[in-house]
Order: sequence, then C-alpha cells, then structure tokens
Amino acid sequence: MEIEVRQERPHNFSPSVEVAGAFLCVNDHFLLLKREKDKPYPLTWGLPGGKIDTGETSKMGIIREIQEEVGLSVIAENLNEVCTLYITQEEIQFTFDIYHANLDIKPSVKLSEGEHCDFLWCTYLESLELDLISGGIETMKICYPLFK
Repeated sequence: MEIEVRQERPHNFSPSVEVAGAFLCVNDHFLLLKREKDKPYPLTWGLPGGKIDTGETSKMGIIREIQEEVGLSVIAENLNEVCTLYITQEEIQFTFDIYHANLDIKPSVKLSEGEHCDFLWCTYLESLELDLISGGIETMKICYPLFK
C-alpha cells in the first residue's frame, strides 16, 4: 500500500480522522507496541496511540489511548506536542498528532487484550530494524529528531 507522510499540510488535504501517538521515553529508549494478528496491519510495531474521539482534544485522546492500551496514567503537563503529520494512504487522509513524554523509569506495561500482543523498549536505530506499521519508518525519521 502506497503511503505518503508529510510534515506540512498538503493542498486540498481533507482528513477523515484524527489520530495521535506518543513517544514514551526512558533515557534513549521508547515504547513500541506490536499489533495483534487479527488487527489491520497485523503483527507490526507502532507507537501507543489511536483515533481521537468526538469531543476530545488530541491531547485528551492520547492520554486516554495510553491508559487503554498500556495501563499507564500520563498527565497532560508531561506530554509535549512534537508535530502533526499529514498522511495519505490510498483514498484515506488523516492527521497524526505526535507527542513525547520523558519517564523517569520504565513503568509496568499492561497490554490491552485483543489489541496488542507484545511491547518493546527500543532505541531509534533499533526501531528502524523492526516491522513497523505502514508509515512508521517515515514517522520515526521525521519525528524522533524533533525532540532528541
């Protein structure tokens, strides 16, 4: 599947959904989640995150998604916005708001049942060697240098 990831909003960009993801970092490692085999993009790795619900701000949505997906409570003041990406994949266009939070220690991770099957704390270079979700490599290459 052809995917286009941009840091600047393209002309005539009309997103159908807003998504948010977060780099949860401990020193030079950050958390990635592996998608279940029956999910879209099965068994690929990606940042914690997901779709923003109606009535939520992007930051509220990523806080909810982190809690739902890995059982971590992150307060808004600890989340810093990195950038917004504009993604086009086939006929679908969506925004991807990226956040970053520094954590003091690697917390206990409790994966949501049926959504993810594994997690990994990895470095930037290690992440590029993984089977990342569609657009994941582009996301890493654009966003990681913005907060490191």
